[in-house]
Amino acid sequence: MEFNINPNCQELIKSGKCKADCCGCVPLNEGYWKILKKYAQTNEYTIFRFKHNGEKFIKAITKDFKCVFVKPDFSCAIHHSHLRCEVCKIYGTDKNEPLLACPHINEDKQDFISQYSDNKIKELMRMSDPAAIEYLNRKF
Repeated sequence: MEFNINPNCQELIKSGKCKADCCGCVPLNEGYWKILKKYAQTNEYTIFRFKHNGEKFIKAITKDFKCVFVKPDFSCAIHHSHLRCEVCKIYGTDKNEPLLACPHINEDKQDFISQYSDNKIKELMRMSDPAAIEYLNRKF
């Protein structure tokens, strides 16, 4: 299945279509976080630290699981930064990956995208550390 692409989320935000539903808690290089955290739009988050391929990352987990950089108008406080997360940079630009497909520009495929995403989340939950899931359930 091929998806429509749109690398410019700003247009969707201005049109009122986008409410930042895809802007979740994504991994960010720990060094970048030290520079960018001043742009966080909330102080209510928990930091999870982890390593991947020897590199240190963080996830700033908010109560609603939205990205800490989402502004009240649904725009991104760090959109123009070269330090923002790689997932954010490529979201909406891949014609073949349902997890990177924007449902707002693929309205005819929204059900497929949603079902695919739900199945991936369930799959990842089965693979997750039960202690981490228990912690998240207690914290939020």
